[in-house]
Amino acid sequence: MPKSLASILHHLIFSTKGRRPCLTSDIAPQLEAYMAGVLRGLGCKVLAVGTANDHAHCGYQSPPTLTTAMIAHDLKIASNRWLRERGGALRNFKWQCGYSVWSWSYGDRAKLKKYILGQRKKHGS
Repeated sequence: MPKSLASILHHLIFSTKGRRPCLTSDIAPQLEAYMAGVLRGLGCKVLAVGTANDHAHCGYQSPPTLTTAMIAHDLKIASNRWLRERGGALRNFKWQCGYSVWSWSYGDRAKLKKYILGQRKKHGS
């Protein structure tokens, strides 16, 4: 029976518009959980989601039917809406256009997870 298989560990990174430092530690845990839920809803296996004040990192494996562009688009649209719904300083929130994505060896998944979850400490945010 023919089927499509893929085993690629993606590391997706994107920034706030103008690198505005608005993803505070107060909102980060809820945002990270929300973004992980969006990824799962798209059929991705989530390794980790982490944020710093001005950008987000996501580690995941995607189904072979979705492109990185589709995932980045849907994730940014959903999380943008979620952040704006928080109101206050986030009511006009925007993600910057574009993204970076890298593939990692499945054997290095523990390193990737540690790197993603250490973003706040690494950037002092």
